[in-house]
Formats: sequence, C-alpha cells, structure tokens
Amino acid sequence: MNLIIGDSYSYIIVPTLAAPPYIYTLISGSVPVGMTLDLEVGKITGTPTVLGTYNFTLYATSLSSGCCGTASFELDVICPALQLLPATLTSPDFISQSYDVMITASGGQLPYIYTVTSGSLPSGLTLNTASGLISGSTEPVGSFNFIITATDLYGCIIENLYQIVIQGCVGDITLSPTLSEISSGQPYSEVIQVFGSAVPPYTFSIISGSLPPGLTLNTSSGEISGIP
Repeated sequence: MNLIIGDSYSYIIVPTLAAPPYIYTLISGSVPVGMTLDLEVGKITGTPTVLGTYNFTLYATSLSSGCCGTASFELDVICPALQLLPATLTSPDFISQSYDVMITASGGQLPYIYTVTSGSLPSGLTLNTASGLISGSTEPVGSFNFIITATDLYGCIIENLYQIVIQGCVGDITLSPTLSEISSGQPYSEVIQVFGSAVPPYTFSIISGSLPPGLTLNTSSGEISGIP
C-alpha cells in the first residue's frame, strides 16, 4: 500500500475466519516512522515522515476461539505529485531592465527550498531560496538555460528547466551631440536630449571621460548641473 508522506492515516487490521476479539503481536519489522501500531486493536495511525518501504509481520490470536495466524504487510511511503509554476518564464525586453518573477511549488509540505541545480541565472539576477523569487536587473545579452529545483519539508522534489533570453536595446537612441558653453564659477544646468524610437524612461551614465569638477549627472533625468 502507498502512503503519501505528510498525510495522516488510520487503518485497522482485521483477521478473517476467526471471531473477535483479537490480540496482536509484532513479530518483525516496523511501521513507517511517524506512525504507531496499537497491538490491542490492530490499529495503525499517524503521519509518515520518512520516505521508504516498511515491512512488518503480525501474529493475531482470537481470544474467543484460540485460533491464530500471521500476515506480512508492506507500506511504501512516497512523495506526492508536486508542481512548479510558472512552467515557463517571461524574458525581459532588454538589458538593465528590472526583473521580478515568483517561482511557486505546490502539492507538498511547506516550507520549500528553491535552488538552481543546473546552469545559472543571468548575471544581475538572484533566486531567493526561501520564497522562489527571481529578481534583480538584467545585465548581459544572451540566452540562459537553467534548472530550478524545489524541495519540500520531507525531501520531495520537483524541477523545471527554464530559459531567459535577454536582448540588446530595443529601438535606436541618439543623444544631443553638443552642450552649451560653460563658464567657471557660474551655475550650469542642461538636460541631455534623447532622440529615436526607444521607449522612455531612460537611465543615463558616463561610460568614458569625466565631467568638470563641480558638475554632476542626474542618471534619471539626464541633467548636468552644478558650478564648475
């Protein structure tokens, strides 16, 4: 008989061809861990907590007739059918995009532990092992394949193969090529103009060189301001 680990059960073993009441003796073996055997009534109850196959043999005696006999039993404690959702992951549209997707296991016993057991997430993304949340900011362009495994309280597992594809920029961007003249010691403010088919909002960064001392770049608005 198959028992699902973590589920509660109650069975009474009833002899045949002899009149009750009965008394039972455990000759060999044991019931699953987490369950008990009441030898006065032949009742097995409890919640199995360890996977495996359990064999045991009982000797039963009819107190009214004196008839007796033995029987062997096998109980298999197995995992339930677990599920991991979503089955596939959405991919970000482009690099440096915020990413936030929850992987959720069900069918087993809480809590679950989530791990990447093959491959790797794109750089910039992390997996919360307790909640299953994949989050971060996508960085490299490319196709990334990885397996996420969820393990429940009793060691039952479910795994899915996922893929995240990160593309480069969507649309073209050009920036205003020149800035107005600047005077030392005078307040300065100018916003970098963005042209093209890409979709705002934008993030601005300096990839080479440096601003004059006293000036700063607002990475959200593209404004250069300060007193040089």
